[in-house]
Parts: sequence; C-alpha cells; structure tokens
Amino acid sequence: DTSQTDRLRREQALALAPDVEAYYMDLSHFLTTRFPERGDEAREVLEAGVTALGQKQTFMIALAEWYVAHGDCDRAIAHYKVVATINPAVADDVNTKIAAARTACAE
Repeated sequence: DTSQTDRLRREQALALAPDVEAYYMDLSHFLTTRFPERGDEAREVLEAGVTALGQKQTFMIALAEWYVAHGDCDRAIAHYKVVATINPAVADDVNTKIAAARTACAE
C-alpha cells in the first residue's frame, strides 16, 4: 500500500534527525504544500515533533494553524494559548491569532 510505504519512509526520515526542529517543520510544510490531500500526515509530523522535542512555539503555532484550517477552533485556541504560556512576549500576537481563529471558524 502506497500510504503505508510513504508513512514508513517519513518515519525513517524523521529517525535520521529526531532532534532537529526545522526538520519536522520543513517536512510538515512540504506535505501541506505539495500534497494537500495528506494534511493529516503533516499534522502527525508536527505532533511527532512535539513528542520528540516538547511544546516548541513553532510546533504549537503550526498545529494551531492546521486546526483552524480544518475547522477545529477549540484545539486551535488551546494551542495558541500554549504559545502565550511558552513565550509571554508574544501574548498580543497570540490574542490576535485567537480572534482570527474564532472568526475563521465562525464562517
């Protein structure tokens, strides 16, 4: 099965650089932009990054954006709130993103 083969390749690739934040971000971005139908895999890559490296601001924002794009406003807002906890200096930006998420989900 092609999807199982792709998933295995992705897991093997992540195993090569399990502690490199940019690797997870780049792979997720690649999946999202080149293969939009594989959006769930892009989310899984970000979640794998969180598991491997913790709740990094970049992961949490990317996951929040993914959830907004897929209509899961509650999860998006929860992830944005984690960002504000991780980095209080961006709280104003996070509040703007939360307001935008609420608007997007209401449409």
